[in-house]
Amino acid sequence: MTSKWVLDSLEEGGFIDEESYGIHSNDTPFKGKKFFLTDAFVKEHEKKESKLQNCKSLIVLFGKGEMIKDLHKADMVIRASTENSRFIFVLFFSVLRVCFGG
Repeated sequence: MTSKWVLDSLEEGGFIDEESYGIHSNDTPFKGKKFFLTDAFVKEHEKKESKLQNCKSLIVLFGKGEMIKDLHKADMVIRASTENSRFIFVLFFSVLRVCFGG
């Protein structure tokens, strides 16, 4: 899979057939890592549920990470683009970069 496949899937609202995109990966970049989505991130993507679902799928299905509901137990926190906090955050596109480089 490539970053183009991820971006095209986001545009389509769900995962699309990856055969024409070439490379297939068996990497597990988030294995053993715990992720938390802030309420602001979830709210920011309420109207675009596919982005939220794709984010969770990339973390859990592709990356073998775990989604948790306790902010204080998270290794990584995914935040809204406009959110500020004292916690260390990553943006969704940072997750994509870890998965697919770039």
